[in-house]
Amino acid sequence: MRRIIPFLNLVERVLRDRTTYFAEIGHSEALPRRIATLFTIVVFGLAVFGFVAGLSGHNIVQALISTIKLPFLFLASGIICLPTLYYFSILFGSRLRFLQTVTLILTAQTVGAVLALGAAPISLLFLLSGSELLFLVALNTAILGLTAGLGLIFLVQGALYIHQVQPPDKPTFLAWMGLLIKGPLRSLVLVAWIVVYALVGTRLSYTLRPFFGVPLSGNSFWSNMGDMIVRLLSIG
Repeated sequence: MRRIIPFLNLVERVLRDRTTYFAEIGHSEALPRRIATLFTIVVFGLAVFGFVAGLSGHNIVQALISTIKLPFLFLASGIICLPTLYYFSILFGSRLRFLQTVTLILTAQTVGAVLALGAAPISLLFLLSGSELLFLVALNTAILGLTAGLGLIFLVQGALYIHQVQPPDKPTFLAWMGLLIKGPLRSLVLVAWIVVYALVGTRLSYTLRPFFGVPLSGNSFWSNMGDMIVRLLSIG
């Protein structure tokens, strides 16, 4: 239990007191240890959700495979896109160091993993209640997309906050938007990187298919999602 508490404390601090957390990253406080903790949380949270989502096809082997695939998908996407964010940020005047960039990416993935872990009981409930396979796939895909998107908000906020000489103590939503507008080039790099990250993630997810026990037959992730939505609407 004592080993679990530090992990829970870090998650609480990221979610509740993000400005202090970002300030610590800006001062490069204990980054290697922080990275190791974030990495562990990402693997654990996504492994649990991957196992639950993999049960959609009522196949324990697929569930075990998804337990490994889902954390690998997120971590591999971050590794592939890391050099792009780091070097393009430097090109446009970023002060972020390499380990700070790694920490922010893992922070975003940690937030997504924890939120996905929190949504796992919902997915399990619909599975046990006998929901259609297509609905379960759509539900799990939506959960992952939403949680990953919310996690990326933390990356953008952290990168913007660290660059401020005198950052606000408790910025409101409008204050965050102000920080985004004040640094147009850096903000543009962050937004462009998120698009690249999403494209890499969706391409990897298609390459590593299946995750949820249903084979995909289209030419891309997006064509499969479109086909699945059409099939769901026709069922309804």
